[in-house]
Amino acid sequence: GAYQNDDMEFGAPTVDADSFNLVTRAEGDVPEGMIAGDDAYNENTVTHARVYFFPANQAETAASVFEWEVTSVADKKTLSIKVENDMYGNSYDIYVVANAPTGVTWPEGHATLAQLKALQFATTWKDGGESSLLMDGLLVNQAVIKGDVATIDLTRAMAKVTLKVNAKPSLEIDGRTYTPDYKNMSVELVNSVTKTKLDGTYYPAADDYVIITQDYKAQTDETGTTYAHAPLYSYPNPAEGASADRRNTYLTLYLPWVWKTAPGESGGQ
Repeated sequence: GAYQNDDMEFGAPTVDADSFNLVTRAEGDVPEGMIAGDDAYNENTVTHARVYFFPANQAETAASVFEWEVTSVADKKTLSIKVENDMYGNSYDIYVVANAPTGVTWPEGHATLAQLKALQFATTWKDGGESSLLMDGLLVNQAVIKGDVATIDLTRAMAKVTLKVNAKPSLEIDGRTYTPDYKNMSVELVNSVTKTKLDGTYYPAADDYVIITQDYKAQTDETGTTYAHAPLYSYPNPAEGASADRRNTYLTLYLPWVWKTAPGESGGQ
């Protein structure tokens, strides 16, 4: 799993005194088994969201009583929600779906949590990383106070894959010395899944699989130069209950090796 993690880059939340405000980044430690998001790749960024209010402690059994769409998030994390005046002072379960891709058929008006989690989401993964990632989270029995701020923990809906490469400095083959060419290295995530449901019940069809390629870039600091790539992502690819269309997801690394020239020779790979 993957979890939003607060840091100093985003600073204090942008609060609307005339609204109820939700900060969509987790404060403090990341829960066990979760991976903190990386701001360099927009893994904590919230650009838009839908917010559903349910009766307190009844999100699993009752329909929502109020819905709000946030179309712009100035500080990338704070949702300002203008609830009905008679809601202030009461407590609610609050469900947030953040950064949903376009093309989702949202329920009109009130909805159950099961309906929302059963919606299908489709993402076209990009080379070089994403501008935002689909996330959701539920805040239980939260008092709604005008001008107040509450924190809701969001979890990313996709798996994140990165590959760190440590190769031998050189290889000797048939009298030639080959060295790794990190500058031209790339990695593919083969059979990345592009569709999902937040309840975990989606099983990919044949046309839901794609290949994503990321190139490695040099990163230099006081310790030297290393090479890293933008993260690769995939929605879940469950094996149990899957159809015959299911394919395994795997990585392919492309690392050229070049040989040094000797007198009278030209270099090659």
